[in-house]
Amino acid sequence: MTPQQKVDAINRNGIGTKVVYWPILHKGGKRTRIRHAAYVDAACQPVIFVEGVSGCVHTDHVEIGSLMEKDSPCFSKEFEHRW
Repeated sequence: MTPQQKVDAINRNGIGTKVVYWPILHKGGKRTRIRHAAYVDAACQPVIFVEGVSGCVHTDHVEIGSLMEKDSPCFSKEFEHRW
């Protein structure tokens, strides 16, 4: 997918949508919510803002859905989960 296609795909979900943010891909997952629409930044990377994370993150690190801790042992116990 192109960066714009990634942005378009994630923006089909509204602000407040439940997501899992993976600081390291599929390790240390954090349940949070979308707080701003995704966009292509100046470096031509698809990025998005999520609650509880300072700054934007690459869309590859955000998974839409309600993955719960019981489904994966990867969740960080120290993170204040947003849902």
